[in-house]
Amino acid sequence: MKIRNAMQIRPRYMPASFQKQDESFKSVVFEFGYRDRQFATKNTKAEPILTWQCFDENSVPLVIKVLGFRARAIYSVPVELHRLQGKEDILRNSVNTFLHDLYSHQAFKMQLRDSIYCTKVEFDKTEGGQCLVNLFVLRSEDVRHYRTEEAIKLFVQSELNMSIDRAELVNAETHFGRRTFTDQCMADDFCKQMHVEYCSRYDVDASFGSMLETQTEEGMRVLFINVEQLSLIEINADERLSFFDNPNRGAFSTKIFGRVEMQYTPEEMRDRDRQQMALSRERYERHFRELSRRIRWNLDHQIYPAHDNLHRADPENRLQMDREFAFTFPPFNDIGRPDARGIPDNMDGVETNRHALT
Repeated sequence: MKIRNAMQIRPRYMPASFQKQDESFKSVVFEFGYRDRQFATKNTKAEPILTWQCFDENSVPLVIKVLGFRARAIYSVPVELHRLQGKEDILRNSVNTFLHDLYSHQAFKMQLRDSIYCTKVEFDKTEGGQCLVNLFVLRSEDVRHYRTEEAIKLFVQSELNMSIDRAELVNAETHFGRRTFTDQCMADDFCKQMHVEYCSRYDVDASFGSMLETQTEEGMRVLFINVEQLSLIEINADERLSFFDNPNRGAFSTKIFGRVEMQYTPEEMRDRDRQQMALSRERYERHFRELSRRIRWNLDHQIYPAHDNLHRADPENRLQMDREFAFTFPPFNDIGRPDARGIPDNMDGVETNRHALT
């Protein structure tokens, strides 16, 4: 079935009700394999396929099969960037030739028909002066067992007439002390290249080509699309914050205290977050000095426990001194319960040790 209309999707990080509820669920999974039989042809060959758990614009779970993605195997090479610039195609061909010679003596299933293992090469510069070599590869198997590392070392020796001890794989997992490039590394690089976050939104462009659709046994939609059909939708700070709105405000205090202690709107909390970004160290110190002063006042007037009765401290000067707090009002309400709108984020280096308050 072909889908012609464009649509919007967003990542899904929890399994659907009919999916297996355990820790094995992953939002993005990479596999090097074949398309579903109904979309296959006689000339179909194995290819990189990313399985991406998403929601559509109506918050209905679906699965996106992303085709055409090439993950980066990133190597740190002790060579200056200017010596490698302009040699991207030469390195790509060198890596492909090296791997093809390696696989040509093995079973046919270990080869790719067109002998292309690395599709593109890019160079970046690190702060330490070394060069980052980005190899866009088809599968993780080609990077394992130090194969591409050896290809890079041979390239540097033949093209630059210099010898290097090693090319260090940067984006890899460590297993038993060895750096290994796995299918999970391929999936993680997809999230980095596509900027996949909790609040990300994407347009799926149907004009690039037809989207193929099937469904699982449970009836969930499965769409096969090309990675070039995905485009990130830019969102502003307010839209990002709105993703974390709590639809059931007051549930915690109702459960603990039997009533709703605080009533504040998402707009008020967004305003609090904007003020938080502008807080200075001096403002933090004034905030904690005022907390310490009220604790000291309670201790001097035998109001115990002092830290739980800050709302009763110094009633004569209370309103005037409220301006000393981070958001110009106290981080607690009239009955002493915490008020989230007035509590600043933690700040390293500010003295909050309980022994220093007395």
